[in-house]
Amino acid sequence: MRLLLYISVLPVILLLIYVYKKDIDKEPRKMLTKLFIYGALSTIVALFLEERLDLFFNTDYINNFKIIFIYTICGVGFPEEICKWCVTYFNTYNDREFDHRYDAIVYAVFVGLGFACIENIAYVVSSYLASGNYTVGIVRALFAVPSHACNAVIMGYFLGLAKDYDYKDKKIKMNILKLLSIFIPTLSHSLYDSLIEYYTSIKSLNMFYLFLIYVVITYIVCFRIVRKISKIKTNLDGIYIEE
Repeated sequence: MRLLLYISVLPVILLLIYVYKKDIDKEPRKMLTKLFIYGALSTIVALFLEERLDLFFNTDYINNFKIIFIYTICGVGFPEEICKWCVTYFNTYNDREFDHRYDAIVYAVFVGLGFACIENIAYVVSSYLASGNYTVGIVRALFAVPSHACNAVIMGYFLGLAKDYDYKDKKIKMNILKLLSIFIPTLSHSLYDSLIEYYTSIKSLNMFYLFLIYVVITYIVCFRIVRKISKIKTNLDGIYIEE
């Protein structure tokens, strides 16, 4: 059981360390711990919403990609991302510590990986109990957990932009970016799940390759976002940051 926990939690820890170390002006650890815990607890709300929505729409045995995609947006992507967004936004947006665009990425990633940690433990343990192997844990460490982190990076990227325009008193652009900070991660999350679900339904090797291409592109884009935004040397108020 201890090995299962290591497999479940290790990728979360490694990603948290990477994102945290990229922050020039470190965020308070107490705040980040709170965000991680709240992100973990938000899985309860997301699960409740998903179970309610699943009563109306179930993709079992469906092999139509459009239907699967619509379902994953409404029944999985949006419920999970809106829960993570609410935790991130309402606990950080008006906080005085939020003074740099990269801060939003750090906040969103800690929330998203708190969510991913609990979800991953549940999947890995239940799979091991059913099959007796660690395959699911290894696969999720390579794909599912980093995917949650990528969705969080995207969310934080747009929230950081929104905060920037907030400082510039450009309210219309700010509100548009806030909406995008929900919509784009939902779209990314839903496309990831849809490709997996569709591949499972039709067992097409080409679909699996398409999934891998999508994942690699997402990882590269988010890696570049983290590198680019973390290197900005000025706060939102224009003050230079001393390292």
